[in-house]
Amino acid sequence: MPCMDLEGNLTISFKPDPTFSEGLKSKGTFQGEVLNREHIGMTGDELVQMWNDNHPEDPVVSPEN
Repeated sequence: MPCMDLEGNLTISFKPDPTFSEGLKSKGTFQGEVLNREHIGMTGDELVQMWNDNHPEDPVVSPEN
């Protein structure tokens, strides 16, 4: 489904057939490389801390701070 915002930016939403997406979830079906595999299971707070440690010039700050 195409969608355009008030600034003219186009986005396209795609909802695959349920049979297709269920088939991809079957163990052993995916044969690609997972980038940043070591980040699987990290919390949002851990990801933010990792970003802030690696990018002190551009930290993520919470709205409460």
